[in-house]
Amino acid sequence: NNTTNKADPQNAALALCGDRCKTFKKTPILKEYNLEKWTWTDADFGEMGWHDCPIYAVKFEDKVVIDLDYILKWNEPKVKGMSYTFWISPATLIFENVSLFKMNFITEFVNGMEIHGIIKSDVKNSTKWIIETQEGDITIHSKSFKQIIRRKPTLEFEQFIPENERGNEHFSELSDKNYRHPKEILDKRKAKFKLYELANERATLKIELENLNRDKYGTKEFLIIKREIDSRIEQLNEKLNGTWFEKA
Repeated sequence: NNTTNKADPQNAALALCGDRCKTFKKTPILKEYNLEKWTWTDADFGEMGWHDCPIYAVKFEDKVVIDLDYILKWNEPKVKGMSYTFWISPATLIFENVSLFKMNFITEFVNGMEIHGIIKSDVKNSTKWIIETQEGDITIHSKSFKQIIRRKPTLEFEQFIPENERGNEHFSELSDKNYRHPKEILDKRKAKFKLYELANERATLKIELENLNRDKYGTKEFLIIKREIDSRIEQLNEKLNGTWFEKA
């Protein structure tokens, strides 16, 4: 007698969903960014970009000093539906020997200031820098600038560093190369990254659910697989409810 051994639908469901639903492979999200250098100058202008970098403070005397968060890298999400992540450092942008400084802002409210971009052009005996923001422009005439990276980059889920993590050295021209967050902040960051991993898992399962092909399985098998994925997504929704990743 010829006998055909048909796989049990429950086992088929676990084969498709089990590893992802129970032991989702986590991304090594806490790895460090390989910082190329700590001090950048106008010679590096062509390699630099300030789009969406927030400005926190501006000081002007014989030089103009700007406290900002510098976005070194935008990380495209590996899973569809997830947001970008960003490698960011607190930085001090310094224009020396300034011959002209002008700020032109029009805003109905103060809700922070983000750089759209910096434009460079030559003027007589100097260089003109226009720092474009959503609220207006900062114009500076200075032959050169330098930008000090004050701390090692950290991986962030928004385009800024939380206030309690960026430090109070707003105009420092020193790089604290050995700085390490206190344990309390490190623990909070690790907890947030664990939530991010859960959000990644949920996004992956949603894609699998969308692509689940009823024609590939028998009706019972299909329903078991779908139920397994739905169940895990619901578990993840409960864990992410009320967190920053609730709607990620």
